[in-house]
Amino acid sequence: MIKKVSYKFLLISIIIGACSGLVISLFRLVIPKIMGLISNLIIFGQENILKSIVFVLIFVFIGFLVSITVNKEPMIGGSGIPQIAGKLNNKLDYSAFSCLVNKIIGGLLSIGSGLTLGREGPSVQIGGSLGEVMAKKFNLNKDETDVMIIASSACGITSAFTAPVSAMAFALEELMKKTSRINFIYITSTIISSSIVTSLIIGNNPVIKVKNSLNLSIDFWIFLIFFRDFSWVFLNFV
Repeated sequence: MIKKVSYKFLLISIIIGACSGLVISLFRLVIPKIMGLISNLIIFGQENILKSIVFVLIFVFIGFLVSITVNKEPMIGGSGIPQIAGKLNNKLDYSAFSCLVNKIIGGLLSIGSGLTLGREGPSVQIGGSLGEVMAKKFNLNKDETDVMIIASSACGITSAFTAPVSAMAFALEELMKKTSRINFIYITSTIISSSIVTSLIIGNNPVIKVKNSLNLSIDFWIFLIFFRDFSWVFLNFV
């Protein structure tokens, strides 16, 4: 466990955060470009039977390419978040570089081609894999590497949804075994660095906008307080 703040490690965490923000932001930007091409391809395939056959063959080829990436690196299958958790818990061992490359290619082809997939899980795994690769380049020890995997995985949330606070909550609740104030400094620095880069590339507008504020009468707040207290009792004594 890291016991004191290292300014060298703090600088490294900022650099890794910036790189994670850059890679995941580009991943996020390329997806709608591919979707646009697929939309044009769908229109193309509706013109006549010959073009329909070409349309089907192109999609078969895309599926073939995705299968190649999965065969090369089976750990890119699924969302990617369980794989990161397994790596941190020493339950899974796989090549971070192979996972990074194949997840980017497979993710772009799968999501861009219109499959019912989101970018959250792939962004988290891309960030975590990139963090591990860069941690090895900086010759970080095991504890520092784990912190960077957690931090750069959280960068996937902030870069995919422009949501740095949600990224911090994700790192603390989902990936960290034990809460540490020192580790929190490194993780927060990485997330902030990633968020700044994402804002410069994509902008600072939220992905999910809530137009109307939640206006509840005082009667509903009484029920919310009751359920809050009930939940606390249930979690601590049941």
